[in-house]
Amino acid sequence: MALAHREAPFSAAGEEEPSLLDPDALARKNQIRNTWIAAFSNLSTAYNLVNINLAHVCMENQYCGGDNCKNAVTAAGTACLVGAIFGQLTFGR
Repeated sequence: MALAHREAPFSAAGEEEPSLLDPDALARKNQIRNTWIAAFSNLSTAYNLVNINLAHVCMENQYCGGDNCKNAVTAAGTACLVGAIFGQLTFGR
């Protein structure tokens, strides 16, 4: 009795699914997934930093009356940037 030919499973994108026994294919799949996660994370961080900078301008105009408390606003912006860099170096991959 002849064994029926079984085709490799395909994903929704039409690509062949990696075999569970192929470590190179699994490593590539994990690398692609991690790249997408990192890209989304960096996009989210950039969006948050832009919004924080907009909030600084609004706070400066609303509560300081212009340039009256420029040093405090600059210190808050610097702390935000240092915190973002520290977070990426500490918790980022």
